[in-house]
Amino acid sequence: MSTHGGHGAGTAIAPHEPVFVGPTRARLEQLFSKYPTKQACLLPALWMVQEARGWVSEQAIGEVAEALGLTPAYVKGVVTFYTMYHTHPVGRHFIQVCTTSPCNICGAEDVVSALLEATGCGDLGATSPDGRFTVIEVECLGACGFATPILVDDDFIENVTPEKVPGILQRYA
Repeated sequence: MSTHGGHGAGTAIAPHEPVFVGPTRARLEQLFSKYPTKQACLLPALWMVQEARGWVSEQAIGEVAEALGLTPAYVKGVVTFYTMYHTHPVGRHFIQVCTTSPCNICGAEDVVSALLEATGCGDLGATSPDGRFTVIEVECLGACGFATPILVDDDFIENVTPEKVPGILQRYA
């Protein structure tokens, strides 16, 4: 399940359209019966927004807050805490690179540099000019014994070296 819409650099952002209508509203309401409170549905609700739109906008934060009886500030705090939620449009393929100490010792910074160069992103968090990729650093992907791990969309890839980057990116044409 890819959760990354085709929101590349230079793409105009459409006005907010409500996410929780029709079948998506029904899915959200089904969640209410599976959790002890509406607040407990926050992470899945945010995931539903990102699934539908590719990212979580300020307007979507307000929509989630209203649907769950929370404040927009509380929802934004959660959105900005987790790296899995995007607060701006990202490329079709979202690449996370572990740069925690063990991975850094094993060459993570070189992997980051290779990814930024090969994708054309230039900078961490930026989207490539063709809208295909966004690359970020993350604190830990939980695979310290297989440095350097990366996550491309939902694909976990271990033992990445700068030399392997071009071949990896070819899978995401």
